[in-house]
Amino acid sequence: MFKDYYKILGISTSATADEVKKAYRSQSMRWHPDRNPGKDTTSVMQDVNEAYNILKDTNTRARYDVEYASYMRAKYSQANTVKTEADYEVKDETLKQDMGRARKDAEDYVREFFASLKEDAAKAKTGAWQEIKPYLIGFLILQVIGVVLLVCGRSCKGKGEQKALAELAVPPVPTTLRAFVPTAKDSDWQKNEFFEAFSVFIPPIMELRKKDSPYAQHLDSIGMASFDSLVVFCQKGLPDMAPEAFKAYSRIMLFYSKDSQGAYLNRDETVEVSPDDAGIIETVDEQIGWASHLMGQISTKWIKVNGANGLQISYRRSGVEHDESIPVACRIVIFHDNNQAVMMILSYREKESGIWKDDFDKVLRSFKWIN
Repeated sequence: MFKDYYKILGISTSATADEVKKAYRSQSMRWHPDRNPGKDTTSVMQDVNEAYNILKDTNTRARYDVEYASYMRAKYSQANTVKTEADYEVKDETLKQDMGRARKDAEDYVREFFASLKEDAAKAKTGAWQEIKPYLIGFLILQVIGVVLLVCGRSCKGKGEQKALAELAVPPVPTTLRAFVPTAKDSDWQKNEFFEAFSVFIPPIMELRKKDSPYAQHLDSIGMASFDSLVVFCQKGLPDMAPEAFKAYSRIMLFYSKDSQGAYLNRDETVEVSPDDAGIIETVDEQIGWASHLMGQISTKWIKVNGANGLQISYRRSGVEHDESIPVACRIVIFHDNNQAVMMILSYREKESGIWKDDFDKVLRSFKWIN
């Protein structure tokens, strides 16, 4: 039996080693159990790891590419004897052994990974959250920043460590943004409350992407499943896949996380954070995904809106398929409040900034903790 590893990772046969790695990380995040509650993702995670095991190695990938070409010729030949991957028998015996080892390694890894998740969950219930948190953050986007904040701020507050805290650089003073208060001309803006935790105003040119909408179902069919702690607004008409809606691009994404007391900074706190911090680079990298790449530098600053401090991360990325002719302006803003945090992601094509920028600035300035 043959397996299309390029299809599994969602990349082309010309993908570079870096693109293979980014695709693997993106697929691993997509199919992580925490992002797919109620679904058994064991098999697909095994396939993803098996594909990566083959394609990350120059020698095994070279052997696989030769067989892949043979498979594609057989699949699209006039005889059409190969209709599915199961119809094709791998001819290269060495590659067969490669694939067998890759599968076994993938199964072992996923089995151990799932076992570690269960063990970590058990430890968390017994109050050992701080011990296991570093192992979970790689798969929870928001937790990456949570750890940056914890490491920079709270880790120095333990007994006997006051000196370390004193030696930290003075935390930056946040830039206070004027809170958005709708006027008569904004009467069609809608105030939305989420998770009984925070609220934002959304402009009428944006629409909630409901889970049962045609577009959401399309995303689910290609493996881009949503999850309960994520709210997404997009341009009007996109949820119903209206043709006109595809002529523009914009997203407002709101990711909510609730944790134990003291897991995050308080809403009025800040810490020294650099754009070069690993957590920030990791967060931007995961948001960009494998189909685009970073353009220019990442910038960070603290902002304050409605009494809530937030870490703002700004960057530019290319369009899909690494198309630099349609750069996308992106902002990630993380608001924190002791045991809860919100990641707000605002993005739109730069050439359409006249449509989205002012409204997105208002959305950001409308953020408010409910209590």
